Amino acid sequence: ADIKGELDLRSLAAAIKGGESGEASLVPGKPEQSPLYLAVTRKHKDWSAMPPKEADQLREEQLAWIKDWITAG
Repeated sequence: ADIKGELDLRSLAAAIKGGESGEASLVPGKPEQSPLYLAVTRKHKDWSAMPPKEADQLREEQLAWIKDWITAG
């Protein structure tokens, strides 16, 4: 698999391990502290927008799914 930024989201352990930043991408139960969530919301200065193209940004419904998934742990 071609994994960008060394971030593998195929398992919880890999997502928690994170990618090339060296930080966990998820903090189970805490979306507002999870870099993955902060990046997809495109509202945090420390995390680059994901996906990078404005036209490809996630819909509010999709953001809610990710938030719920992280909140569920």
